[in-house]
Amino acid sequence: MRAFHSHFTLSLVLVSLSLMLFQPWRLVLADDASTEMPLNVTEGSLSITAPPSIGFSNSAPGSITVANTTTSAITTNDTRGNLDGWDVTGYFNTNFLKTDNAANQLPIESRMSWYPGSMNVVNITGQDGDTLPGSNNNFAGITSDNSLTLLTNNDIANGAGAFNAFNLKFNYDIPANAAVGSYSTTLVLTIA
Repeated sequence: MRAFHSHFTLSLVLVSLSLMLFQPWRLVLADDASTEMPLNVTEGSLSITAPPSIGFSNSAPGSITVANTTTSAITTNDTRGNLDGWDVTGYFNTNFLKTDNAANQLPIESRMSWYPGSMNVVNITGQDGDTLPGSNNNFAGITSDNSLTLLTNNDIANGAGAFNAFNLKFNYDIPANAAVGSYSTTLVLTIA
């Protein structure tokens, strides 16, 4: 009885397999197709944007006035794709010029300090920690000959991505003989 049962079970399995294999709806042949998908990464650019203005607090002659990019960011973006790194440098193109009389100036030389070390650098698309603040320093004078480093990415050898830099602080020591009135200068930031 046991042999019959085993033989019957084996026969039933073989018949079931035969039926499954030879049923027309089971005879599906598989096929593959492949295609290449080229991707061309093109060179982007190196760019920087700055807040429209960075105002100093109202202060009297002989005092120190403060400016800060607390809520506005300086933004860098490197999409060149070469990982060469970059620096951001800054300089003042003129002394402070009195608004109603440009001949009346307040000197930048040795009176203007900036504090990149206090900045908070936040990644947008770049890697955290890949952009470093420059050193706190005094400006020796005006024009690009007196540029100081604000941000650097060259130490990392990876310039990729975009970053926001907040909280760049400036101090200006107003001369004691400064005439009362409004003054202005321009900070020029260059990324290269």
